Amino acid sequence: MKRVLLTGASGFIGRHAIRPLLDGGYEVHAIARDVESLRAWAPAEVSFHPASLLDAAQTQAIVRAIRPTHLLHLAWYVAHGKFWAAPENLDWVAASLYLLRAFTDAGGQRVVMAGTCAEYDWVGDGGVAWNGVCVEEGTPLKPATLYGASKHALQTLLRAFRGSGQV
Repeated sequence: MKRVLLTGASGFIGRHAIRPLLDGGYEVHAIARDVESLRAWAPAEVSFHPASLLDAAQTQAIVRAIRPTHLLHLAWYVAHGKFWAAPENLDWVAASLYLLRAFTDAGGQRVVMAGTCAEYDWVGDGGVAWNGVCVEEGTPLKPATLYGASKHALQTLLRAFRGSGQV
């Protein structure tokens, strides 16, 4: 059976990922700091694991116990109005990389980690706006915030890791 580890299950994207994953035949395991609030609305088929991804020992123990085949990593520091320049972005790059290593060390096969529009050039060449349309294949990557730069750095590392044949 396909077993997915979902981070950020109660977040903006994560809350909408649970049902399609279950409907797709995945055994869903969600890591969350506050599993009780998640239990209040998430389907009963979801297995909850209380932990902080910023705690490497907790992360490794959960990944080893679950042995997920798939990883959908959507968690990040997103305190309203603060996340753009927060030093916590650096912590989340490190936590994401540690999660990736724990996942591949446990035999994980497929990884998806969420990026952000903040990785892209919002102004365009010479100050010409992109008319509010971000096209991943064409809009230049040019983050203007620590949040965007952190997500972009993680994407760069993930691509290199994938290129090494490890996942």
